[in-house]
Amino acid sequence: MFWGEVVLIAIGLINTILFSHISGFSYFKRPYGYVLDYSLFKVFSCTCFILHPHVERIKLYSRSVIYVFLNYDEG
Repeated sequence: MFWGEVVLIAIGLINTILFSHISGFSYFKRPYGYVLDYSLFKVFSCTCFILHPHVERIKLYSRSVIYVFLNYDEG
């Protein structure tokens, strides 16, 4: 059901891996000039918590909602 998201995450990981032992550049580093921090990556389909904006919060409700992580934002 979520194969499209799996492919997008796989492509994103491939683009951050070093492609040459000699040059030491990744596909991401060439256009942007820096390498991503690998600790920012999350496990596909892991539990995540989304914080409600301050405007949408109600005093007696929880501040966040439990979701399942499927993909990174395009931006």
